[in-house]
Amino acid sequence: MSNRAQPIWRLLSAWLPAILGISVIVWESTDTFSSAHTSQPLRHLWELLAGPVNNLAWEAIHHNIRKTGHAIGYGMLSGLFFRAWFLTFSEFLGRRVEEWHTSSLLALVCTLLVGSSDELHQKFLPSRSSSPFDVAVDMAGAFMVHSCLSRCTSSLHAAGSSL
Repeated sequence: MSNRAQPIWRLLSAWLPAILGISVIVWESTDTFSSAHTSQPLRHLWELLAGPVNNLAWEAIHHNIRKTGHAIGYGMLSGLFFRAWFLTFSEFLGRRVEEWHTSSLLALVCTLLVGSSDELHQKFLPSRSSSPFDVAVDMAGAFMVHSCLSRCTSSLHAAGSSL
């Protein structure tokens, strides 16, 4: 591989996981993953692991599983955005502490844009519902991931300065 192609390849490899993450979100935003279609398979799994539940209890459990999925999925996506931004800045600017903060902020903005776009898309699907609450849950997952990233980087910097 030529020296000229290496930065392009590194940039692509930095962003490919985030692009795949967006693809998963887009796929999950279809009718296939509507509440009506996920209820039975998830209920079967739940009852296999935790035992039978009545219909009213299942509605609450199913709702909570789906919202937890939002938080986890968008938290992971935000982590992938963080990785992409951080590697992009590292490739073109060299490693600096400020990149962690900038990468985190940009990752949160990207996550907000994807979450908002996802809800807007679902507004036009008859089998899906759209809610700003879902975007808030998405962002809660993203903030949890960035909180962990912040703690990890603080620990790394503290350990590095004491060595």
